[in-house]
Amino acid sequence: MKITLQLATSLDGYIARPDGSFDWCFTDQDYGMGAFFASVDAVIMGRHSYELTRKMGERLDPAKRYYVLTRRGIRPDGDNVYPFSGDVADLRLRMVQDGVKHAWLFGGAEVCGQFAQEGLIDEALIAVHPLALGGGVPLFRGLLRDLRLSLLDSRIYGTGLVMLHYQVLAPST
Repeated sequence: MKITLQLATSLDGYIARPDGSFDWCFTDQDYGMGAFFASVDAVIMGRHSYELTRKMGERLDPAKRYYVLTRRGIRPDGDNVYPFSGDVADLRLRMVQDGVKHAWLFGGAEVCGQFAQEGLIDEALIAVHPLALGGGVPLFRGLLRDLRLSLLDSRIYGTGLVMLHYQVLAPST
């Protein structure tokens, strides 16, 4: 099973403003998201990210599984939403048992940090927006060691957005 982190960041590495908003993200074109979303059969996110998408009226794809990491629980909006409170390595095992082939690691910062810390991210697609926020929610929280990456590809859009595609390297011992 493959796990791909795909998120937008500011030039200075933030995924949201300090208040959690992401009004700075470009939505003027697809930026490859349609093809990427079609390639995954599961989405992994934290409770806050899940609740935010629900508040925004985002529709859940009935053909995909949604794994929501939460310590407090949630009220799932469908049969394909699976709350999970436990170790991320155990979640990965469960997803393998569920037959997941490719999962999108959607966020937030704590969830991304947990997956990175455990060496469970295979690839990263980072959409770097041409602005600096000066503060906010970082891409990763809780990293205790470096996350090493190898650039596979990059794509520059006319808006100044740069899509970086990385393979995540095994942690050095």
